Amino acid sequence: MLPGILSAKMAPFLKRNNPKTIRERSSIQKGRARDRRRYPLACLVVASYFSLNLVSSAFDVSIKSPAFMGTLFLLAAYLLFSRLRRDFFERSLLMLASTFFCLAVVDSAIRPVLRDRLYYRPDDRFLEKWSRCRELHRYMPSVSYEGRTFGDFAAVHGEISLREYRRVAFTTDAFGFRNDPVDNPSMPYDVIMLGDSFVAGVGTSQEHIVSNQLKRHWGFHTYNMGIQATNPWGQYLNFIGEYPRLQIGSATRVVWVLYSGNDLDEPYGSFDLDQIRPPGDWRKGYVRWRSFRGRSPTARLLKMFNHSSAPLVAFKTWEGKPVSFFKSALHSEPRSKIDIENHRNYSALRESLTRMIAFTKEKGLRLDIVVAPPKEEIYRWFIRDEAAGSTPPAPSAFYLAIRGICASENVAVHDMKPYLINASRTLYESRQKWLWWRDDTHWNEEGHYFAASMIATDVLGRSSGVSDDR
Repeated sequence: MLPGILSAKMAPFLKRNNPKTIRERSSIQKGRARDRRRYPLACLVVASYFSLNLVSSAFDVSIKSPAFMGTLFLLAAYLLFSRLRRDFFERSLLMLASTFFCLAVVDSAIRPVLRDRLYYRPDDRFLEKWSRCRELHRYMPSVSYEGRTFGDFAAVHGEISLREYRRVAFTTDAFGFRNDPVDNPSMPYDVIMLGDSFVAGVGTSQEHIVSNQLKRHWGFHTYNMGIQATNPWGQYLNFIGEYPRLQIGSATRVVWVLYSGNDLDEPYGSFDLDQIRPPGDWRKGYVRWRSFRGRSPTARLLKMFNHSSAPLVAFKTWEGKPVSFFKSALHSEPRSKIDIENHRNYSALRESLTRMIAFTKEKGLRLDIVVAPPKEEIYRWFIRDEAAGSTPPAPSAFYLAIRGICASENVAVHDMKPYLINASRTLYESRQKWLWWRDDTHWNEEGHYFAASMIATDVLGRSSGVSDDR
């Protein structure tokens, strides 16, 4: 009986000290230790990803980001199933965290070296979100830059032989618009110009853009509010937001240049004026950070590789030099007025115009609307191998649609197309020159001069200039 009692009392001790039990207990303890190690490693990976997210817009926290979703999937697999392949997951996540941290450091460090290579024109390099409205853009304030550039057609195609290199000076005022410093900032403006990249003078040096041509040759005191990649909706909101600080006089004219090439296609947003917030230092800091992320070399390189637009660009040879166009212009006809009125953005375009007209009338300003044509409309004769300057000067459908909107509002609408067709023929026959850069969608120096000439004579009624020196 005594041996049985001793055996029963010793059984738990013997079981605890059984070699098999000791191995099992040791294995469990090691597993728990590794489980506790999982969470710091997961936190390290999350911290490394967010460090990269801080400096590069290519690594967003979004379900649309492949990098974010891939990291999330690997973390979930590690936390749920790591006991099956513990070493594999730990090595993979450590390598991933090291890669993210290194990318964050390298991305920030190489910006001064790659800045000129990643931005072929200063207009893109200095563009940022407006601190008072995240849907709108401004150039960085008080910029003074000079360098070499080439056109957007050549950039998206990627072929070096298409490039037409030229020197460009780029200057902005304290509010992020492309204006030179003025001697008398309180002097009322004669002309305030609204528009997109054509008014902003993308690809052309500061002294030759349309607003400075009006100033130098016709003596107008101008203020340029052109911003690239901004449609009539954005231009209207820009004017509303900046109006309180503008030097307005009794004779100030507003010249609004619309572009028939893409003003209808770019996305429109809300007309709620509450989205334009008062100035604030924290908003400026937020915008600076967003702009810093947007200029990430990693993001720029990924965008260049993933969004090639080379198939959209075609070129023809002129005197041994390539002239670039949109490929669609080689075989398609321009939109009809019905096509424009049935477009998904037509109602938003119409509302942008009617709101701008109402605002300028309320403020006692005279508004003139000018419709600028794309390169393909003016040089259709060249695209189709016809006689120089033989493109019909008939008004574009876009102009007819705009004129129809403004007919009941007693606002003048001017079509630049006939004027530029005549100018292109005269310039080509006399000096073998173009109004557009050969590798660009935008006017060159001659194009800006003739656009300014049309605005000065046909819109503002000043037939003679103060200087004919070009």
